[in-house]
Amino acid sequence: MVEKNGTESNNSLIIKPHQVFLALLGLISMFIILTLIFPEVFYDKFLYKYYIKSYLEDGSYNPIDTTTYGLMIAGAIYGIFRMLKKLDISVDERGIYCIIPWMLMGGTYRSLEDAEFFREPVIYMFRSPMIYLSIAITVIVVLLYYTWAHYLSQKKKNWKLGFALSLAFILIIDLLYLLFHSQSNRFISYRFTPLYPFILTVPLSYLFYFDARRRDRADMKTGVLALGIYFLAISALPIASWPNIKGWTDHYSTIAVRDPLVWGHFFLVIGIALSASFLLMGVIYLFRRNNDKLKVFFKPLSFLIIFGHMMDATATYMGIEFFGYYEKHALPHFLIGLTGTALVMYLLKIPLVILAIYILDIAYRDDFRENPDLMNLVKMGIIILGLAPGLRDALRMAMGV
Repeated sequence: MVEKNGTESNNSLIIKPHQVFLALLGLISMFIILTLIFPEVFYDKFLYKYYIKSYLEDGSYNPIDTTTYGLMIAGAIYGIFRMLKKLDISVDERGIYCIIPWMLMGGTYRSLEDAEFFREPVIYMFRSPMIYLSIAITVIVVLLYYTWAHYLSQKKKNWKLGFALSLAFILIIDLLYLLFHSQSNRFISYRFTPLYPFILTVPLSYLFYFDARRRDRADMKTGVLALGIYFLAISALPIASWPNIKGWTDHYSTIAVRDPLVWGHFFLVIGIALSASFLLMGVIYLFRRNNDKLKVFFKPLSFLIIFGHMMDATATYMGIEFFGYYEKHALPHFLIGLTGTALVMYLLKIPLVILAIYILDIAYRDDFRENPDLMNLVKMGIIILGLAPGLRDALRMAMGV
């Protein structure tokens, strides 16, 4: 194929979203057929052994499912990038900051799952990797709605319409929560007042109001931020109430430890992670005198990457050394067993975060300059992989589970 200027087009080399979808559909269909024909080989010795068993038991990961989930994350990032590009939605630094409540939400809901707050079958929705898939789908739905609200309010040139549409979505979620609340005793161990979501809606409505009026339209990123705060607050209430919820403690007697919530453990993890982050940045600063390129390590997003993974390393170290936890991932588990200490997590995490920032902001900076949204999505994924599990473990230690 030749374009008008006589140069060969590279369009044939671009992977289209529908091609990826058809390839996945074909792969899944083939696997289902083979499983039906050879259940012992494809289900018992592969699917159940390497994926389903560890998921149902919330057990350790293995090299096969770890590799699969890694490829899924990479594919998801690329798919989201293509979708956002088609919708003409940019992923700037502000967009990443608006996603932070959703990142934290992954950790809070995982800690509630560890504390057996959820009952079967709902509990399986809050285990990895399903919880991250659920959150990603929810964020996409929220983003699409507020993109529509943004478009409509801008087209009508009416900020009041944008405010009304923004508020309408969260009110719909309030009503859906009322329906869930009427049946929630079958799914969760404790039901807090159904008025709590409506109480949360009040300050968020002010956020929608002032932002829509200031921008003269609804803003999609503000909507994503507001809904993230909403769901994060709902997940934080039962954690803050631990363990004074009688229905929770009575129903689940399998958890032996019922100590009061120890916030000291939580803030100790954060304090050590911050100290390790600043120490690492201090060491990099010493080398910065001879290499001006290293200034990228002092950008806010670079700090988030470093802090998120220092928090994960700190929580892992404290959990294993002092709380009897064990490492689920294959490589860290091997290194901890090899060295005899979970301090090796720092030796694993520090080179990884330095390499990630170096690749994105220095080595391939010019390549990513043409696709800054893709670079920011990759950074977002890296932050999530450190911050969410780190927060989960810190909250588990505070709750004593």
